[in-house]
Amino acid sequence: MIEKKHNHLYFNTQIKVCITLILMFALRTNFWISELLFSLGIPYLRFQKLWFLFIPATLILIKRYYNHKIQINNLFITSFFLFTHYFMETFLYGINYNPGHNIDLFHRWLYIYIIYIVLINLEPQYLSFTIKRSITLLIINLSIIYADLLGFVNVAQVAYGYDVFSGRLNSTQNLNIIADMSVFGIVLVYWLRYIKEPYKLFILKNNHIYLLFLFLPIIFLNASRGSLILLFSSIFIYSINKWFKVSMISKIIFFSIIISLFLLQNSITNYLLEQSFVFERLYSTPMSVESSSQGRIFQIVASWNNFLTSPIIGVGYNNAASGHFFNISRSNFQYTQILASGGVILFIIYFYMIYKFFAKSYNLISSSLIVRVILIFIFILFIFRRPEFYFAIFGYIVYIQNLSLNEKYNNSR
Repeated sequence: MIEKKHNHLYFNTQIKVCITLILMFALRTNFWISELLFSLGIPYLRFQKLWFLFIPATLILIKRYYNHKIQINNLFITSFFLFTHYFMETFLYGINYNPGHNIDLFHRWLYIYIIYIVLINLEPQYLSFTIKRSITLLIINLSIIYADLLGFVNVAQVAYGYDVFSGRLNSTQNLNIIADMSVFGIVLVYWLRYIKEPYKLFILKNNHIYLLFLFLPIIFLNASRGSLILLFSSIFIYSINKWFKVSMISKIIFFSIIISLFLLQNSITNYLLEQSFVFERLYSTPMSVESSSQGRIFQIVASWNNFLTSPIIGVGYNNAASGHFFNISRSNFQYTQILASGGVILFIIYFYMIYKFFAKSYNLISSSLIVRVILIFIFILFIFRRPEFYFAIFGYIVYIQNLSLNEKYNNSR
């Protein structure tokens, strides 16, 4: 009996190590740690996809195969999207079109789906561990970045910017993605608090307030407008859910605060614009080509015009915003980027896949707070960012929430 117990504990440890390695790949912690070690004179670990994704993924799926049937979810729509996108990029846009060695969107979603499949084949009780380990890894990422900014290490040349980067951080890496993942971390932290699941960081337990001091600074230091919008939208969804549970006195106090803020809006706006560059950037975001000499509005206009020239099959991912403005060939605004890339055909397939990953059904959206937050997060993020590997973690959470909803429905019959 003792031997079996030890084997069971050892096996659980193996699975947790595998989950950790895969999450390190999804959240790019392997990159930041590798860069940190390299700055200390330790060579890069080679074949990182093998060590951090394929080997641990294989071990988890083998374990699942011997204990249960391997779970496959969203296979048809994902395969259909990947095949359609690859076929269009390879054959439909002429011999002069170059889709690139790794077709960007294809490559991103292939790895998202691999990570997703591995995660959904974990036992449901690993959900809590996966979320908590994700938060811990995000904290490690931020700790390395903050250490770089303070000059303790030189990992990605993180420093206060100047000229076009004045008022924000400059780095060899895209810190906007790090700021987005910080909002992702805040969403996870507050969802754990919402479901009353404790998270312990060192000696601090149930420490959601302390964690804000780790996750929030990068948003304001980097003056990331998109991340700020993600933060406010997530707060809004959580607040709506909270609204129906508070007392009438609390609602009256809330309305009083809102009225006061409305009356003082000019003073508050001026203060935020003076004290925080991210609010200044957000306030001054151009909404037309005429009101700006550069920026993402040009990407949107260019990609929309290219869509209109070929609304059925588009003009190709790498040409989505080309041919209109200097040095602009791709749009960060994913809605016109997808329309221009593959026309209406790819747009319908792509966003139906998004729905199947991050919503699944109207009943799930209406019954699950975290699913609503995730869905809004994804749709807002697509205004200014491409999909990232950590989307697989969101998909995994939605999958488990859907299992729980189906179980409740079956038990009530």
